[in-house]
Parts: sequence; C-alpha cells; structure tokens
Amino acid sequence: MVNDVNLTPVRWIKELKGKSYPQLIEFSDGFRYIVKFKNNPQGTKQIVNEYIGCQLAKHLHLPVPDSKLVSIDQSFIEQMHGRERYPFTSGRQFASLSIKRKKRIKKEFPPPSSIVNTDVLPGIVVFDHWLSNDDRNRNNILLKRKKRGGYCVFIIDQGNCFPGGFRWTIDTLREYPRPIRKRPFHQWILSMLSHPDELNRYIYNVKQLPESLLWETITSLPDDWNISWDEKSALFNHLIRGRNALEDIMYQVVRNYH
Repeated sequence: MVNDVNLTPVRWIKELKGKSYPQLIEFSDGFRYIVKFKNNPQGTKQIVNEYIGCQLAKHLHLPVPDSKLVSIDQSFIEQMHGRERYPFTSGRQFASLSIKRKKRIKKEFPPPSSIVNTDVLPGIVVFDHWLSNDDRNRNNILLKRKKRGGYCVFIIDQGNCFPGGFRWTIDTLREYPRPIRKRPFHQWILSMLSHPDELNRYIYNVKQLPESLLWETITSLPDDWNISWDEKSALFNHLIRGRNALEDIMYQVVRNYH
C-alpha cells in the first residue's frame, strides 16, 4: 500500500453504486481511483478491512487492483456533487485503481479455458477463509479482458472481512476461526482443482508471512481512522489464530464442497 503524499485529487467524476457511497475520482497521476471515505455510511472499519485485505492479498500475489492511501481535503469534498446526501470528512481515504476493460459475472461463471490466471484462484479461497470473508460474490469479482483474449480475475471489496464484517468488535474477533458459508464462486474454483496441493501451496504461503509483517500492516493504519491499540491487537491475534487453523479449515471446506 502506498501512502502517496504527492498524489492529489484533481477531478470528481461520479458516485458509484454501493452502500459505502464510493466515489470515482481522477488524481494527479492521470489515473482514476475508486475512493471510499473514512466516515462512509458503513463506517471507518469498512475501509480498515479494505486496507488490510488488499495489503495481505498483495503479499500473497493475489489479483487485487493497486491501492493507495490518499489525502482529500474539505475544499475538494465541497466540489463533489451529492455531498449534501452524506457529509464526508477530510483526511486520509482508501483508493483503489479503477480497472479498464472489465465486466462483472452476471449469471454463469465463465469456462475455465477463458481465464488466464487460474493458477491464483485457489489462493482466493484460502485467503477468504483466512480473513473470514463470507461475502465473496458476483458483485466483488471482476473479469478484465486481455488484449490477446481471455479474462483475468480480480477480487475487489474486502470490506466484509473478519467476523462481524465492517461491524467487527474485539469480542467478534475472538471467535474461533471456522469455515465460512458456502459461496458459488469458491465452488467454481474448487471444481477446477486437480489436487489439494493447489490449496496447500497457498496455506504454506500464508504461514510464511512473518508475524512482523502482519503487525506492521495493522499498525500502519492511518491515525485519523481512530483504531485503538486494543483493536489492532485483536486484529493481529485473529490473523494468527486464523492461519494456525487454516489446514483444518480447508480440509473441512474441501470435504463440504464435495
């Protein structure tokens, strides 16, 4: 995650669909980003989950859009249409790069032969179970069309990670890790597996992430997101418990999906 102090918003484009009221904004690097504000209707913990989820997904080389922490001041917010509908506040916000040439999965999942990054898909199943994200659905999966044909799968919207989703508390984070509810997207991925080792590789990768890296990720949350030290400790402990239980969880997942 890059906290780019030199990146500034230059043009508000539009509000996008979503309960967190995401905003499409062009920045000084010439790219468009989907920005979620720290005090969006779902609360600041929604972007806390986004931030941690995207950081960890990147460390595992999973397909998530590039993301940044950006500063947006009150004068820019005042220029945004629809600001009267919700009083966003200035400060550091979560921004993810808007992907071009994309489409969503509407009904049927595409044939595996059309996907160019099938090798990373087992990692998404492991990742979602590690972070207790039971909200993986067609609305937070993107297919980016490749110039030479086929699609690359991207996962977006990590806002419902952790027990309790964007309403998690220290108490919900103490819940013992367990398999999340069945998701059609996970079923589609697991139907492609030729051997459980494809999951085991990502379980190993999760366990290889240093504890210092997990703690650094959590403690790098912006101060103006107001996450307490005890809450940060609870997030860290949940990640450790979750990865220690991953082998057993994924064994149950494979058994339950077949």
